[in-house]
Amino acid sequence: MSFGFEAEDANIEASLKNAEKNDVLLIAAASNVGGDHVDAFCWPAATRDNVMCMYATDGKGQPYAENPRWCKEKYRFATLGVMVPGYARPDDHGISHEVHRSGTSISTPAAAGVAACVLSFVWQMEAIYIETARSETKGASERFQLAKGRLFRASGMNKVFEKMTDADGNNGFHFVHPWRLFDGNTTSTTLIENIVNCLI
Repeated sequence: MSFGFEAEDANIEASLKNAEKNDVLLIAAASNVGGDHVDAFCWPAATRDNVMCMYATDGKGQPYAENPRWCKEKYRFATLGVMVPGYARPDDHGISHEVHRSGTSISTPAAAGVAACVLSFVWQMEAIYIETARSETKGASERFQLAKGRLFRASGMNKVFEKMTDADGNNGFHFVHPWRLFDGNTTSTTLIENIVNCLI
């Protein structure tokens, strides 16, 4: 959700509750009010456990200057959202020109893509995890189902995102780089074990 408001909207809140009831994880922009607004409040990123909050960085992980300083979690997760190339609407001649956009509204879709990759990988690895788990099959299945359920909450997906960041962060923001988790030297079996273990 590439938006954030200072006050709640009843219609959107009803949709968020419906999404939560149906185990849908959402990601929302932290807003672009700047670091001076330490106590800035951004809805819905700040309020619900089925909504992750996302900040922005440049391609090197340097925080976006307009990131707010508030945080509902221990980590201020941030993805690429500075000078991201895209295309504007076609002009009167039908020509669409390249433009560059910055902000947490830009980083939010990138973070959603990362979360979607995590969910896709976990869903594909269920049978392999259960088959190779050192515990008995029933226990492995129960553990896996519990882990899957927690991925539908910000608190759960945040734990996986933590594995993709540097622990100390950068000026209070934690740049998400998926290759820290999806390392080419890590086998799929080890990776799914690591994900399940961090969620249980």
